[in-house]
Amino acid sequence: MINDLHTFIKNLVQLSVEEKHAMNSILNERLIKRKEHLIVEGEVCKKLWFFNHGLFRYYHTRADGAEITSDFVFAPYFATSYTSLITGNPSFVNLQALEDMKLLEFSKDDLNQLYNKYSGIERLGRKMAELTVITSEKHLFFLLNQSAKQRYTDL
Repeated sequence: MINDLHTFIKNLVQLSVEEKHAMNSILNERLIKRKEHLIVEGEVCKKLWFFNHGLFRYYHTRADGAEITSDFVFAPYFATSYTSLITGNPSFVNLQALEDMKLLEFSKDDLNQLYNKYSGIERLGRKMAELTVITSEKHLFFLLNQSAKQRYTDL
């Protein structure tokens, strides 16, 4: 799984051997079951997860109890509540696994230490933030300009 992480990262930035070892040293492996949540609305997110197979669903719950799915994230990729992770505020989304998966888990504090020590890892964080903004902008555009049927077809 670590090899899949480094293959994914290699498409964004080239890390030195030292940076790869430093990143590997902070990783925790975690298993998650189908329908289990990584984040629940109202919790502060303090972790980031990489997954190499499967998918997650982002959703929120309306006042009447209805669940509104806002997005899906497909492997290989990272999953978190980015707004909560960055701001330290409670998450307004739920992040739910849609199948059993193995994850690599990064804590926010460990990542920040690596960002401060290694320029390649800090560059990786910037590249991931850029991808998140691009994905969010496209998602918003499609929500505002396509029918639900067309969005489902595109998915």
